[in-house]
Amino acid sequence: MSDLTGRDCSGDIVGAPSYYEVGHHSLPHTDHIGQRSVAYIWHMSKDWRAEYGGGLYWCKEPLANAYLHASFNSL
Repeated sequence: MSDLTGRDCSGDIVGAPSYYEVGHHSLPHTDHIGQRSVAYIWHMSKDWRAEYGGGLYWCKEPLANAYLHASFNSL
């Protein structure tokens, strides 16, 4: 992971799975917590459709590629 990110990824590996039901959502937030080097989202809903939302908007500026749509088995 260090080669991919260019960051020091030594240390403990911690996972924190979340389960969202219909109507649930996550508020905008930063994943810069303590010593976290890498954060990820693993989409596991087989029948997910783009109109459901759930994508990742990864920066403040309105860039064409700043929003990544959720799709099954993607990181």
